[in-house]
Amino acid sequence: MTASTSLDSLHQAQILTLRQIGDNVAAQTQRLEGLTAKVDDVRERLVRLEAQEAGKLVEGLRGDLKAALARIDTLESQRDRVVGVAAFWAWLVRSGPWLAAGAAAFLAGMGWRAGGGR
Repeated sequence: MTASTSLDSLHQAQILTLRQIGDNVAAQTQRLEGLTAKVDDVRERLVRLEAQEAGKLVEGLRGDLKAALARIDTLESQRDRVVGVAAFWAWLVRSGPWLAAGAAAFLAGMGWRAGGGR
């Protein structure tokens, strides 16, 4: 073997090795692109699932809010009734003596007429 043949064989081996390295890098790049597409798909699915869960949570909260508002309305109506009864009794306490005096005067007047008209 001569030096030039040996040198040509070495260059051929280097070229073959570089081609194999290039092919391997290209294959790895394709696999990486496939994995990237799969990761993007999984990410999109996750976003959709999270949106569905958020929607379910919002609907649950809306139901809880409606129930709480109904309970508040019930409590407010009960409070209004209690306030109304308390106001009536307060008015009766303030006006009671006047009402009793008026009723006594009315009854006295009825008794006087009944007794005086005979």
